[in-house]
Amino acid sequence: MEVQYRDTLPNDVRSAFDKAIEALPQEHLRAPVTGDEVNSPKEALRWFQDYAFTQGFALVTASKSRDRLRVHCIHHGKKTRNTRKLPDTVTKGGDRKKELTYVKSKECPYSLYASYKTIRSGHGGVEERKNWIVGFTYTYHTHPPLQNPFHYACHRSRIPGRVEAVELALAHRAAGLAATESTRILDQHGLGNCLSAKEFYNLSRSEGRRSSKEALDLLLTCLEFEDFCVRCFFKYLLDDQGRRTARVLEHLFFCSSEQIRLGRRFVSGFLMQTDATFNTNCLHLPLSVIVGITNTGKTFPLAFAFITSESAEAFEFVNAQLAELVWYDCPPPRVVLGDQSKGLTAAMAVSQGRTDQGYQDGQILQLCEWHVAQNFKKRLLDSGNYTKERREELSRFIWDYIQSLDEMQLEERRGKLLAEFREPERLYLKKSWEPKERQFVRAYTRQYPNVGCNSTQRNESYHVVVKESLNRQLPLQTSCQKLAESLKKLTKKITGEEDRAGQMSPGC
Repeated sequence: MEVQYRDTLPNDVRSAFDKAIEALPQEHLRAPVTGDEVNSPKEALRWFQDYAFTQGFALVTASKSRDRLRVHCIHHGKKTRNTRKLPDTVTKGGDRKKELTYVKSKECPYSLYASYKTIRSGHGGVEERKNWIVGFTYTYHTHPPLQNPFHYACHRSRIPGRVEAVELALAHRAAGLAATESTRILDQHGLGNCLSAKEFYNLSRSEGRRSSKEALDLLLTCLEFEDFCVRCFFKYLLDDQGRRTARVLEHLFFCSSEQIRLGRRFVSGFLMQTDATFNTNCLHLPLSVIVGITNTGKTFPLAFAFITSESAEAFEFVNAQLAELVWYDCPPPRVVLGDQSKGLTAAMAVSQGRTDQGYQDGQILQLCEWHVAQNFKKRLLDSGNYTKERREELSRFIWDYIQSLDEMQLEERRGKLLAEFREPERLYLKKSWEPKERQFVRAYTRQYPNVGCNSTQRNESYHVVVKESLNRQLPLQTSCQKLAESLKKLTKKITGEEDRAGQMSPGC
């Protein structure tokens, strides 16, 4: 059947349009007319939409009831909803920053319906039967057809090669590729125009339709099957009678048997670094990354935990899992290196059964010296009493103080720094940092079994490796699966390097 609309299309669209037309049922190329019969409203809607595509239009369902289906042109509206009550035009000093960018409303009256009616036939109309009958309210459009009908979202699935493009793009999305990188690869397969950047990034949202509980239970089963130890911390919502009404996941901890082996070999009695990173899942849960260092100086992940915040409760939960799974018959790490978060400090104090937060007979909480220096710089900036040049000059005194190599040098450099400060900053140093000097000044930290680490730089630089396949749009279960896949490759690589190092250096 010859479609006149086809002749108006650009050449690059016409070939794809012809292929899409060939895939349609032949009877759907005919225009519906009043009195046509269809078997169901679903069949009617498909016919209406297919024919609209052949003419460069698109339709939407206006209403649907037990015995009636009403369909409008997609441009049927008179005005936008404008829930923010903004003016239509930009005025100087107004709330609106730009004009309306894309408005479908064009007041097009085109409308048709399918109604379930009684049909009389035979001599005198005595025979009755019921069926769905097509009817029109308005038979014309008030706007020209679109020059590329594939721009309508309801017609995107008709693009030739769309299914193959989506399958490839899903693999690219899982591998952490950007939309531009994926498009370049699709171009090589002749599928570059099948997906927009927005559709590419939304692929992760369309994967699966399981409930949160089903997805979590499936995740835990899969991780345990892959030889991962998984621990969850739940909180329950109670009604007035004390009955549980909902379960809320607060923290999720997991590590593999190979990570446990590496931790017992290299972290026990030495150093463990902990730090959190963000933008790894759609729930915005921080990802706590715990790392250790091998005897060849390589960083390896000991465990991961999705936590609601860097609170004492979260760190206590993580410490409890490490104690149960890793340190059950060997010493825990002698040094825990992290930033000055209140949660970590409180959790360390609780784990020791002590209220002091400095050097303890058991574990030592060492503070990252870079974070300490940043705290000083922020204090100077917030005070407003120091120029930029003066703050840069004081920065050298601060680092000299932190990097003092013995107690005599520490006394001298602390005195110089106090002499350079104003009175409020002197009190800040004496009250906030002098009691904690054993946790960050090198005169003390160089004596700890921290394998030469004075900052969390190793952990923070490892965030790039961890987040390579993660993004903030991923469901939590998908983020865990991708981390697990990465871990299996990383630990295998680290184990191989350590085995080779052991053969080359028998003393290691």
